[in-house]
Amino acid sequence: MLVVIVAPGSAAHAGVQRDHVRGKGTHLGADAPYPRITVRIDASSNVDGSDPSGEWALNSRDIGQRRRGTVTCLMVQGNTATVGIKIVKAEDPSVVGKGELWKVVDNGQRGDEIAGYEVTDTPPTVCPALDFSVPVVNGNYRIFDAAP
Repeated sequence: MLVVIVAPGSAAHAGVQRDHVRGKGTHLGADAPYPRITVRIDASSNVDGSDPSGEWALNSRDIGQRRRGTVTCLMVQGNTATVGIKIVKAEDPSVVGKGELWKVVDNGQRGDEIAGYEVTDTPPTVCPALDFSVPVVNGNYRIFDAAP
């Protein structure tokens, strides 16, 4: 008789793959005066989008914004992801507790794209596919799609 014991953290448990988006980049806002906006993302979820986790941060001296958030949803399809966040700290206290969606496109070392969408009253729990994005002018995002 053969007995196999699998402990947490073993190779069997470590084989679980998660989707993720990681990186830091700067883009120009889509509207005049086209401010420089730097966004750092470290988000992951199970392949089906469940169990999202991670952090998001935005900094723009041009428009006086400094915000931090926690990841509430993630959808990865190939080299494109939608990340939903709950704003937990901001220069504007009225947006704390609200949500926002971000689209990220990983086109390799150069040519990535990103866009933030309107702040929502509640943090998103589902991340839909989004259409609009602008070029990243400095930095790089990496997207890993764990789906077979």
